[in-house]
Formats: sequence, C-alpha cells, structure tokens
Amino acid sequence: MRKLRWLILLLIAAVILAWVPFPHGLSRISDHSSGKSDRPIADAINVYCRKGTRPSVKYESGTYGGAEYHVLKVKPDNHTFLQLDYTRETPKNLDELYDHNSEYWHVGGINGGFFQNGGAEYGRPVGALLIGGSWAKWNGQELTPAYGKGNATVYFNRDGNLKLAYHGWENGEWKPEWDSFWSYEEDLDDYGYQINTEYGLSGAYTLLKDGKRVWLGRNDSAYWNRSSDSWVTLFGESADGTVLLVIAGKLGGGEAETELMKKLGAVNAIRLDGNTSTCMTVDRGLVH
Repeated sequence: MRKLRWLILLLIAAVILAWVPFPHGLSRISDHSSGKSDRPIADAINVYCRKGTRPSVKYESGTYGGAEYHVLKVKPDNHTFLQLDYTRETPKNLDELYDHNSEYWHVGGINGGFFQNGGAEYGRPVGALLIGGSWAKWNGQELTPAYGKGNATVYFNRDGNLKLAYHGWENGEWKPEWDSFWSYEEDLDDYGYQINTEYGLSGAYTLLKDGKRVWLGRNDSAYWNRSSDSWVTLFGESADGTVLLVIAGKLGGGEAETELMKKLGAVNAIRLDGNTSTCMTVDRGLVH
C-alpha cells in the first residue's frame, strides 16, 4: 500500500512539472526548434542572466500583416543584461555564439550586423563593431563606422538605452562635422572617440528615433524594399526601457518593419542583418 501511495504521489508530481512553465518564465519553444543552425553570422546581440535568478525576459510570437514574428522583450536589471558577442575571424552559428562564462546562462539572442559573406574578407563585419568600449578588430583592422556607406550605427549598454547615429570616416575626415561622438585631441594630433557606451554595431537603416520616423544615412538603401522577400532582424527599445529583439517574416519592406516595431512599443529601432542570417535563440531552442 505504501509503495502504491508513493507511486501515486510521483505521478501527480510528474503531471504538475509537465504543466508548470520553466522556472525562468520563458515559453516552451520546442515546437520551433529545428536542431543546429547552419547559418553562420559574425556577431550576435545576446541576453544573459546570473545563474540562480529569474531573467526579466518575455518571449512572444504572433503575426503582423500575415507575416510571422518572434520577439524577446528584455527589461535589464541587476541580473539580466545585454551583450554583443563577436566571432572574430571565423563566423559561427547563433546557437554557438555566446559567452560560456559559468556565472551566467545564455537566455537567448538574435543575429547582429552585416558581414562579408565571401571572398578574401569572409567574416569581416560591415561598419562599426564596438565591444567593451573599444573598437573590435578583424585580422588587425579596426572596425569603426564608415561614413557614406548607408549604414547607421546603434550603441547600447548592458542595461539597454539605445542610441542611434550615422557618422564615420570619409576620405580621412570625420563626418558630419557637428557629430558629438568625436573630438580633436591636440596632444595626440588626432581625432578621438567620445562614445560612452559598451557596445555598438552597424545595421542597414534606422526605423525610429525618439518615437519618430527618422532616416539616418543616405537617401536610399538597397535593403529598404528587399526585405519584402526575406526574413528580417530588428532591434529596438520602448519608452519604459524594455529592449526588443525581433525577427520577422516577409513583412513587405521598411515601412512595414517600422509599423511592426511601433506595434511592439518601440520608440527607437534599427534594422540589422536579415535574409538567411535571420535567427533567434530562446534558452536552448532555435527559433526560425
């Protein structure tokens, strides 16, 4: 009789565990998991949480204009933070590209900016890549913003707080002249950066800045309409400081991307790499 009682208790416990969500509060996404990714990327925006604590992250999915989308809503706090991870010389898959620091666990992430997808410079990020307050390098080349290339740059800290800018070097001169991100240092006889953020990377174009549709960069972008036929990756921030990591299906172009980010509550948003590079991880599952 005692064994039967223990068996019944074990069955009840198993049913409860199967019904209760994971302790970190993220949705089960096993139905989205497709195993290992085979889409190499150069950098990723990842979310981490100190082990033993609950991350301030919510995963949602839905449709907009008939297109599928997935979003990680992150509210950074003392335990949950953002980090830009970089593969260095050789691109990796998103589910492999994260910091294996034993003190934290990888909650999820999205692919980052564009990179050279072939040739002698395969794996070289396009435009800026700032990590830990210093410009990253690719085979010894410093990855600073490139003015005139059409790529806006997003800067952020571990606690989010996105800043969008369009600036960089053009023929040896820093543009635009009024840019507050640089200054001339007479003792060095050179220009110095004044960027008080930990991370930065170049995207395709801006969608929103301070709640308004603002185009930072050139008047045209090859990716503005091309996204109508491909998946896209979007990065944004809401008015209350919630950071939005988003991937979406064939929305129909930049205007639809902007409207989706507005729907999700974004006041600042930028388009990152897309097409075959678009991917997201949630806990240990791969989305799309």
